[in-house]
Amino acid sequence: METGLLQFYVGDGKGKTTAAVGQLVRAHGAGLRCAMYQFLKARPSGETEALGALGIPVERADTEDTRFVGEMSPTEKGAYLMAQRALYTKAVHAIRSGDYDVVALDEILDLLQLGGLDLDALRMALTSRPAGVEVLLTGRQMPRKLWDIAGYVTAMRAIKHPFEDGRSARRGIEY
Repeated sequence: METGLLQFYVGDGKGKTTAAVGQLVRAHGAGLRCAMYQFLKARPSGETEALGALGIPVERADTEDTRFVGEMSPTEKGAYLMAQRALYTKAVHAIRSGDYDVVALDEILDLLQLGGLDLDALRMALTSRPAGVEVLLTGRQMPRKLWDIAGYVTAMRAIKHPFEDGRSARRGIEY
């Protein structure tokens, strides 16, 4: 691609990761080289299996902890965020490497919100990427400081969700 843009999928609604996966599948089908980096996720999920079957690599942090960060002790949280930052370093390398045309950074905005990344460093990594690399970013909130560099911003808004009725996440639907 001549010009890669930044795509942001944000909000409290379901579908941010699904949108990024759909974009990766479309790009892969058009012959573009794709990769996904998933932050803050450890549980096996349908999207990682599907992307892997297509030959699209998916990397996660080297941690098996499936708890929410708020459930961790300060020491556990520190180790967990260190593993997430190591994944971020790999993702930035992938973006800059020239090996990929489209790179998804799933839940990176939530990692940023948790204080696991520096906003200015992320902005610099995004703005200094090679011109032809498209980057997809997901998360609940998009900092205003990233607004001016975005090519697309799509908001998913929750109107009703089965969690409100006490239903658990279902494999293949929510993960």
